Amino acid sequence: MRRLIFAAARMPSLFTAFSIACALLALSSTSSAQTPEPPKFPIWPEQFTVEFDVKVPAYGPSFIKKGALFYDYSIQTARADYYDWCIPLFGKRRSAEGLYNVTCSFLMTAKAAYFIAPDFEVQQDKCCLFGQIPPPTPDWLKNTQFNKTEWLRGHYADKWYFPGTDNPEDPYYIYWDDHYSNDPVRFYGLASIGVTILDYTKYSVGPIKDKSIFKLP
Repeated sequence: MRRLIFAAARMPSLFTAFSIACALLALSSTSSAQTPEPPKFPIWPEQFTVEFDVKVPAYGPSFIKKGALFYDYSIQTARADYYDWCIPLFGKRRSAEGLYNVTCSFLMTAKAAYFIAPDFEVQQDKCCLFGQIPPPTPDWLKNTQFNKTEWLRGHYADKWYFPGTDNPEDPYYIYWDDHYSNDPVRFYGLASIGVTILDYTKYSVGPIKDKSIFKLP
């Protein structure tokens, strides 16, 4: 009889413990559902072409120039073309006017990178060795940190930033890609003229048809 009374006395405590356990399990499940795993960093295809709009906030909202990136990592080569306006590389000698209103290219190979601008008014800079800068590897974004997913330029885009700046909440370089397709959406970085934005537009995966663009003039 005492055993039955003792067992009956323990029932509320057991029920309470069971209820708490169920509640904790439910909270854990809810928390997991609300905090999904961050996406895997984007990996570039081995070969692609992408066109982009160049924007420099310091020059105002109407300043938009065109460019394109040709990427072929099967031969460890990439070329970035800037049409009718070249990102200043040699200091702030001019603003958006004058010296840099020419087409220029950056050719990156496994051994070196070159600056090419046949119409550049500075003779020694028309075609010059820019440094030992190879093209980025397809997984170059592995060093980024996922920040958040947001709506940007008609895309549900994942935002990635490069850590190591003085203020991680205001990084110097940011990359956005489409959350579903991984297509590039935007790149934000610092150049000699300040913040520069590349808004990617037409994107095509596959071999570069004209291989001659990877040759020095």
